[in-house]
Amino acid sequence: MTRPTKHPRARAPHGTTGAPAPDGSPSTDTYISRHRPRRSRPASSPGNPFDDDPPPPTTPVAIALPRPVPPPADAVASPRFIPGFDPKILFLPPRIGNITPGFLSVDMPRMNTAVKRGELSSEALATAITDRLNRADLNAIARTIGRMRLADAYYVHGALSMIAASIVHHVRVETGDRETSDGLALIPGLEQTLLVCARITKLPPRDCAFKTWLIGGPWTFTGSEGEVRFGRAVRDAEAILGEAVDLLADLREGRVPLRSAAGAIEYAADRVAAYRKVQADLSGRPFGKEFLAMRNYLAPYQVGGKRWEGSNATYTRAWTEIDLATGLLGRPFYRIVRMRAAFMPPWDCERLLRSLEQPSLCDLIADALGMCRTQFAAASDEELRALSSTASPALQPALRAAARLAWEVAKLAAVHMGAIVKNLTKPAQALTEEERGALVTPVDSGVGGNHLNNTQMLMTQRITRPMAKWGKAQETAK
Repeated sequence: MTRPTKHPRARAPHGTTGAPAPDGSPSTDTYISRHRPRRSRPASSPGNPFDDDPPPPTTPVAIALPRPVPPPADAVASPRFIPGFDPKILFLPPRIGNITPGFLSVDMPRMNTAVKRGELSSEALATAITDRLNRADLNAIARTIGRMRLADAYYVHGALSMIAASIVHHVRVETGDRETSDGLALIPGLEQTLLVCARITKLPPRDCAFKTWLIGGPWTFTGSEGEVRFGRAVRDAEAILGEAVDLLADLREGRVPLRSAAGAIEYAADRVAAYRKVQADLSGRPFGKEFLAMRNYLAPYQVGGKRWEGSNATYTRAWTEIDLATGLLGRPFYRIVRMRAAFMPPWDCERLLRSLEQPSLCDLIADALGMCRTQFAAASDEELRALSSTASPALQPALRAAARLAWEVAKLAAVHMGAIVKNLTKPAQALTEEERGALVTPVDSGVGGNHLNNTQMLMTQRITRPMAKWGKAQETAK
């Protein structure tokens, strides 16, 4: 009896297991399995080698396959801080009328600069935008944004927020009215669409730190190197300081005792020290007038009858939670935390509010040393060192690590204040009267109106806390 021939599709030059060829190329069987529907069999079944029947027709299913695409350019957003979103997956930006990523990353900054120089009017800028984004486009966005995936909704909201802040700023400069929001009316339907986007994304209707910097969109106001570096520093803060607070989460939530957390606290201190180098770079290589130019677009304005602050780099979860985790600022800082949380995405807001209820590192050390928490906050660093010397040997490494972390956080605050002076205070002093008059955001306060003296006060509090002094003494003694 003649043995039937196997089906041709069962043959492959390099085996049927999907192993690559010796030269590294995919095997024939791998290519067929990816590009031609095949009859499915259980993995434990060898199948019938005599079956010559063609496979039944199947409906092709769209699956994600690696493709020979060029690396994603800056024009492709990468929302790295959206839970559950894999930043390695390349996605195409959603449609926003005829607004392309190139328009946001190149054309808008150029037109913003042209308006600033008097080469283009705010009305001409609005016309250039509405040629690509008319009222029908905005209405379509308002109708569909609720059905978009989360990353796309943030991208659309971030792009519209950047456009809105730009046109509002230019109208303010042209009219001399530093409080007007009339620029929104130059793009019909924009204000209403921003309000719809805010209901879907649970974020402020205008730009905020999450949309402006954290999701990594292509937009910039000025296109300057300084603005790009600043955005990168904000993302680094969320990533690096985020690691530090995540390391302390088990300790603060009671899953790990203090005596067993020395390694986690030490590594958290390492991460804070790593981010201090990023801030030191901002201070050592200041942006000059580029930083002042960017800040002009971040001044507060009204959307839907309510005044909203602009993007603030400290209104991010990790930057705020590191102070809650260490406990150097105490309960008066809680009011600031609640105010910042309103500008963050829901998951960051919820985490910060939970963090407010958890004990800080200083609280846990006070409990371990048998001290009242209020008494601990008022103790001197000499008293803390004396008390720690009487603690059990098992607790000593964690106490030393906590003191080091407190000092690293204090040093980061000092370096951050130095970066503010180098990039804001000193460049403002070198401005001419005409340049100073063109500033929309005051140079002696943050973009939300908080005076820099308050920032200085918080820095001083961190440095003068007993835990930070204890850490400083440890570092000096080495």
